[in-house]
Amino acid sequence: DTTINRLVPYFVEEDIAKIMQTSMWMNQINIQRKDVTKETINNLLLDETQASIVVFGDFKIGLNGLIANQILERTYKPTVVFTKSPSNQEIYVGSMRTKEGFDIPSFQNEISNLLVSGGGHAQAGGVSIKSSDFESFKKALNDFSIRHPFIERNDNVIELSYIDLDKDLSINKIANDMTSVGNEYDLCSKLINCL
Repeated sequence: DTTINRLVPYFVEEDIAKIMQTSMWMNQINIQRKDVTKETINNLLLDETQASIVVFGDFKIGLNGLIANQILERTYKPTVVFTKSPSNQEIYVGSMRTKEGFDIPSFQNEISNLLVSGGGHAQAGGVSIKSSDFESFKKALNDFSIRHPFIERNDNVIELSYIDLDKDLSINKIANDMTSVGNEYDLCSKLINCL
């Protein structure tokens, strides 16, 4: 049971034992979702010859977005993961994931004739299509992906201006601080402390 009815009391609960019990339950659900997502992705045969990835499977709708995100990270291609709607087997419900450069609302506007519904923001969204439009959707996504490639970004670059360097900022200190904390490091706070 992962309904909102179990989660709402968690945020207003004052009994530490009940808070811990709900926290452990949420953590267990999260672990199960990660395991199912990983297993699903490992069993998928992806056609990476196209500019985009479209997958259809018998997934829980709540996992579509997690699966799409993992495929996106693995392939670096716009990804949509579809499953059948539980209320109408002729409708496919999908989660889309992209990177900067491919705008989901722009894509949805371009293919509005294929959509039963859609929404989201620039890099994550949802779509519903008729099962009979699946191949047309795949082609449209691939064509849009070719015309709207991801914008390459290098997040490993540290941009420093001459002003930063003039403030007696030691490059060795930055390098030592970064390696001592690891990948999830907020360099900005260290720079401010050094200035």
